[in-house]
Amino acid sequence: MKVNEKCDVYSFGILVIEVIKGQHPGGNLLSLLSPDVPLKDVLDPRLPLPEPSTEHELVTILQIVRPCLNESPQMRPSMKVISQMFLAAAAPTAEISLDGEDNRLLPNC
Repeated sequence: MKVNEKCDVYSFGILVIEVIKGQHPGGNLLSLLSPDVPLKDVLDPRLPLPEPSTEHELVTILQIVRPCLNESPQMRPSMKVISQMFLAAAAPTAEISLDGEDNRLLPNC
């Protein structure tokens, strides 16, 4: 296997799942990523269930991370795309553009 950015994207996805679940997902990764799985089955069972607003944020995070864990590295997004998705989720009414000179993500105003 050739190590490249797509491996880092996969590792990022695993790390996010570990933080939310409280442990490595192990062989349950594919079942955890199914949209039909209730959020409570993905969350760390040692913690209380989140408030509805936090629950919505967790669902959004899982939707963003799901493509990072695609079996095909070519189908995984870049970290730049992932960061844009997080920015768009944080400010859904803001348009995101790339500043050509230094590649910073800037909200359009």
